[in-house]
Amino acid sequence: MARIEIVGLGKCFGPHVALDALHLDIADHQFITLLGPSGCGKTTTLRLLAGFMEPDSGQIAVDGAVLSSPAGSVPPERRGMGMVFQNYALWPHMSVFDNVAFGLTMQRVPAAEARRRVTDMLGIVGLEGVAGRSPSALSGGQQQRVALARSLVTEPSILLLDEPLSNLDAKLRERMRNELKDLQRRTGITFVYVTHDQSEALALSDRIAVMAGGRLQQYGPPLEIYERPANRFVADFMGAANLLDGTVEQAELGQGGAGQGGAGQGVGADAAPGRHGDMPPAAGGARQHARQHPSQRPGRHRAGQRAARRPDGVPRAGRHRGGGRVAARAGAARRRLRARRGGLAVRAARTLHRPAVTALSNRRPQ
Repeated sequence: MARIEIVGLGKCFGPHVALDALHLDIADHQFITLLGPSGCGKTTTLRLLAGFMEPDSGQIAVDGAVLSSPAGSVPPERRGMGMVFQNYALWPHMSVFDNVAFGLTMQRVPAAEARRRVTDMLGIVGLEGVAGRSPSALSGGQQQRVALARSLVTEPSILLLDEPLSNLDAKLRERMRNELKDLQRRTGITFVYVTHDQSEALALSDRIAVMAGGRLQQYGPPLEIYERPANRFVADFMGAANLLDGTVEQAELGQGGAGQGGAGQGVGADAAPGRHGDMPPAAGGARQHARQHPSQRPGRHRAGQRAARRPDGVPRAGRHRGGGRVAARAGAARRRLRARRGGLAVRAARTLHRPAVTALSNRRPQ
């Protein structure tokens, strides 16, 4: 078991607050990613977990045992954790075998047992044939796997990884993502992974902790983070396509008039006409910001067109200008498509039959 509980964790460097009252509950056997821009506090959190620093407030507990608090901390070598550094930190004067065996040597594991475990671990990471080489003779991906093997051979209950793929090229990084996830599933070790790469976090994680300014912004499964961001920062950080600008043109009883069918779902009570506002996330992750169609305003329905809403208040679908926003967008898309097709027909007709131009150009979208 390796359940990690972080309660009210805080760390300051002089006047700078690197971590502000962080709360996280990490279940056993999970792959957790700390995600955020540079300076958000994710690496500070990882170093506090490893025991390289002491917190100014709060505590870290594993399986109920407190490892870090302002009163004192358990030394890194007694925490039962492994760590993979961003630059791998391999000993240049040691062979691959000796690098992997280093932790076992510090634990005074018998030589025969250490040799067996190192050989098995090199097989797991696919480096059986390079045990006698120097780290400098290996590629970046091989060095990364040596660092992984060195951390895993001591059989830690928790593995901490500080942006281990950032020094690799794009193709190798993609392959190593798959290997990391497969390795975590086979070993069952709790992984705590630090990155600023959204695609890595979404591809690898069971849960993602999005951080900014030393604070936790949202914590949850990747699909929830992407489709239902908790605030504007999370939505923007997870992908610029998630945000669509809009203007609130009408607000009644705390409900803006810029939503579907003029309902204005989710616009806050402080929204006012002419003011930009955020709509809640819709299915698929997009925040909907809409501008009320002129035909939805009172007195704009044309004769012979159906009302936008039924007597029970439910929006009607149909080809009417006073309909819901979905129907209006669909109609606009159809009209643009017909206009585009008409334009292509006009250009083709010019090369075939000149009189056809006038007839086609006078056609209006149905």
